[in-house]
Amino acid sequence: MSEPQADPTNKPENASQEQPVAGPSNPALSTPPIAAADANIPEQPSQPAPKTPGPTPSQFPVSPPQSVLTPSPPSDDEDEDLPDSAQLLSQSTQNKTPRRNSTPKKMNSSLIRPRPLTSTTATIKSSPIVKTEQASQSPVKPPPEVIDLSLDPSPPNSRASTPQPPSQSLRKRKASRPSGSFSTPRSKRARNETYHEDHLALDGNIIIVVGLKKFRLHRSVLAEQSTYLKKEVFPREPDDTEDKIPLYRIKVPNLTAQNFAALLNAIKNAISFADEEPEFDQIASILEASHALKCNKFYRWATRRFEKMWPQAVDEIIQAPCPNAAATISLARTCKLPVSVQKCAMYELVRRRVDYSDRLSKEDLQRLNEVQGRLTSEWACRIAIAVDKNFVACGTEGCVSAQPLAHHDMVVGSGIREEYFFDPVCGLEALSKADWKGKGWCEACVLQRQNVWRKSKERLWKDLDGFFGLA
Repeated sequence: MSEPQADPTNKPENASQEQPVAGPSNPALSTPPIAAADANIPEQPSQPAPKTPGPTPSQFPVSPPQSVLTPSPPSDDEDEDLPDSAQLLSQSTQNKTPRRNSTPKKMNSSLIRPRPLTSTTATIKSSPIVKTEQASQSPVKPPPEVIDLSLDPSPPNSRASTPQPPSQSLRKRKASRPSGSFSTPRSKRARNETYHEDHLALDGNIIIVVGLKKFRLHRSVLAEQSTYLKKEVFPREPDDTEDKIPLYRIKVPNLTAQNFAALLNAIKNAISFADEEPEFDQIASILEASHALKCNKFYRWATRRFEKMWPQAVDEIIQAPCPNAAATISLARTCKLPVSVQKCAMYELVRRRVDYSDRLSKEDLQRLNEVQGRLTSEWACRIAIAVDKNFVACGTEGCVSAQPLAHHDMVVGSGIREEYFFDPVCGLEALSKADWKGKGWCEACVLQRQNVWRKSKERLWKDLDGFFGLA
């Protein structure tokens, strides 16, 4: 006998009571927490699937598939109480995919909580968040270099990762800078240039650089004294400017910072130079600078000083030694001093027999040796002898001019011959001033001999021009 079929429209009264309700009150039906955005959306009641004729639902709540419950003792009617698979699949899908309203709602930032991480091994291996945390603990590697091929048309293999040294062409371009431009050597030289402490005019309107010394001076004063600066330097463009003041670098032979400063001192203190006798080094510096810059007034002044030190007239030649002979010879050639100054200085070297090999050239030393030999021969063979064709035997009673021994005693015995062996010019002067009359010579014989020795001295002094190669 079959059971009567139930009417689907008439639900049993206890259907709502027997249906399990999913929610937070039932711990067995708890699901993983959902994001804050899902929590704010009201949950819609799920639509149960149409029931098929069969046994009534079981009184036990339905647990999620991942939960494992301790099974109760098996019963005969357990299969009748479990829901079918279609109902479970529909319920889990509706819980995981909630509906969203058409109008977006604002999210409350205070309710946002990070999704908790599961502690299972499978979740750690598959979760990207855990991988990110583990990767952050390792050393940070720089991102790979991105090369724009549009900017560098060369293939990647041709681009070297290591820096390459500069090419030889670049070095050549750096080394071949013009000297006139503001290049590195000029900048280094400018840093080494310093002002001269004695010639730094506060109101100076021009800067002259000689060597590594700078002189701040007045242009009008220099133009008045120096023809070279007036005509050849000042008309051209300055080499540089300093504090809006034109700067000129002067490079002239024989011009140094020392002798230029000496010339400026002479220009500044011209009156005191006229009254005092400067030292040789100071006169030499003024001579060199005035000759190089064509300061005619001071060049003539220095020339007169040298002529006074080295006299031109033979009668002014003195026996006392004159120092600075080698320096005078060099100055006489470079600064075009008179020939008499150079001849007198060279004769000083011949008669003093001083070694000046470190200051003179080989040609000068050879010439001086030749002249020295000729002068000694002239003195020994022709001048210091008793018999001379110009001497006439005197018949005056008591005169000893005819006695050879008397002449030998006056020349050799007195030491004149040995003393002036290398200085015949002063030797002839010494013979003229000897006391011949006191030794038995008459007045006529004495005057005659003095006249002969004076002419011999003048002739010898004149011949020195040819001996020294100055004629």
